[in-house]
Amino acid sequence: MKRFIESICKTFNCDKTRLLDIFWAIQEKYSYVPQKTLDLLSHKLKLSIPELKDTLTFYHFFHQKPSGKIIIYVDSSAISEIFGLNKIISSFEQELNCKMGEVDPTGQFGLFKTPCIGMSDQAPAALIHGIPVGKLTTAKIKKIVADLRKNILPKVQIKNKVQLRGPVLFEKHNVGESLDLLYALTPDQIIQEVEDSGIRGRGGAGFSTGKKWRFCAEQKEKQRYIVCNADEGEPGTFKDRYLLTKNPTLVFEGMILAARAIGANQGLIYLRAEYKYLKGHLQSILDQMQLQNLLGNQILDIPNFDFHIRIQLGAGSYVVGEETALLESLEGRRGEPRMRPPFPVEQGYLSKPTIINNVETFASVSKIIKNGAHWYKKFGTSSSPGTKLLSVSGDCAHPGIYEVEWGLSIRQFLKLVGATNTLAVQVGGPSGQCISLKEKNRRLSFDDLPTGGSMMVFSKKRNLLNIIKNFVQFFQDESCGCCLPCRAGNIVLNEQMHAILSSEAAEVDLQRIQNWSKIISASSRCGLGQSCTNPMISSMQAFPEIYKKNVKAHESLYRPFDVENKTVAYEQVVQLHEKES
Repeated sequence: MKRFIESICKTFNCDKTRLLDIFWAIQEKYSYVPQKTLDLLSHKLKLSIPELKDTLTFYHFFHQKPSGKIIIYVDSSAISEIFGLNKIISSFEQELNCKMGEVDPTGQFGLFKTPCIGMSDQAPAALIHGIPVGKLTTAKIKKIVADLRKNILPKVQIKNKVQLRGPVLFEKHNVGESLDLLYALTPDQIIQEVEDSGIRGRGGAGFSTGKKWRFCAEQKEKQRYIVCNADEGEPGTFKDRYLLTKNPTLVFEGMILAARAIGANQGLIYLRAEYKYLKGHLQSILDQMQLQNLLGNQILDIPNFDFHIRIQLGAGSYVVGEETALLESLEGRRGEPRMRPPFPVEQGYLSKPTIINNVETFASVSKIIKNGAHWYKKFGTSSSPGTKLLSVSGDCAHPGIYEVEWGLSIRQFLKLVGATNTLAVQVGGPSGQCISLKEKNRRLSFDDLPTGGSMMVFSKKRNLLNIIKNFVQFFQDESCGCCLPCRAGNIVLNEQMHAILSSEAAEVDLQRIQNWSKIISASSRCGLGQSCTNPMISSMQAFPEIYKKNVKAHESLYRPFDVENKTVAYEQVVQLHEKES
């Protein structure tokens, strides 16, 4: 073991910022990260055991005890839930002879839940030894497990169903086409073109991309970085999966253009752990671009233009989708959001000026530079120019990828995706808004209904409160715990949803939810805390009758405190902590 740890540390130059890579290497060998390896790492990396555990325990996909040579993660998102998640879990438990969250008696298989694996268009789904498998059935699971017992792994089964090819990202493009203009445009002209296009970040926040680049370029510090956020963890989102699978060069070209614009020589793409199966494919594309002189030293023979891209694999955490939390993770630490200011364009990766944009933004920039800002502004609306990739899932005839122009109404959207008997549309994933058909004339735009891409459709045959409960549980699980209102408040909201579903809530509880929402959103440092109450608040506004139907009129309700169950739950937590320590 000592020789192995020394070898791994040597591979990564004993660099503390590569701690996630080191943990991945250890886990791939032992199927977990043994305590003894931490003792060895502490000496080699000059980090204390608490510092190492701080990172190790933060991420879902790192294990501290044997978790099976083949780990199966079942997608537990709301979309999987409406398409038979419980039946799928029961089938896996039966075939593997172990319960959810456990390892089978042979130590061969581990079975766990994970929030969303970017497969909502093919739900129910699972990651099997890192390989995505969708459209699961009991018969399919039976065959998969039988094959696994024979050491036969499933093949990657991704079906990127494009339902609508829009005018921007699906416009014909040859590799390197946007980079041809590097000879004609100065760095400032690149920034100006992006700024003139009016494009705003496609990850959800919607900040002006051009302004972000200009702020970064104006910093006095000369060492600068480009970071591509490929951690699309919002349940129901899978658009980046499509771009990274089918057209990654478009994304990498956008990063190269950004590097030229601000004078960066190093780029990083933070790839979510659920997309680990894409890492080899992406690396091969980067290698090929380097051979074509599109990456590396003196790109396209332009003097002093060097730019390299490294892929950093995440380890399972929704909150690292927030840009400062992503930076912390890139530097090998817990993915806790930083206080702002300073902003990443001032002090980002390794405290240097850094541009962080998501996959779709970089891909769109490539087309903007190729065709011009005027061309791009022909699409969308005056205040929301361009197009948007949508990840559509749920109760509709045509789930999949859509590139639409901003300004599309919900009425048009439902017709486009073949949705009938619709109850609700969740715009922007759990962190977005739940709307009813009374709002079908509202439009997808930054002025009205912004979305990072996730669009979930739910029909009238679904129990909306169960769906909202899934979202609330998701935020409770994914809170980093840094801010007390978010850490404690999400537990309270989850308990309130449980009470409502159990007919143990009164009307006053609905007001309590409103009050907690104000506290959490106003006092949390990152987007998770500021948006985690959206599912409850927006659904209460859109469907007040559903909530009122499930609560009692007066606060004469007494909820008994089950001491025995609470004691058992506490003892289980203590036992788990003792085992991990």
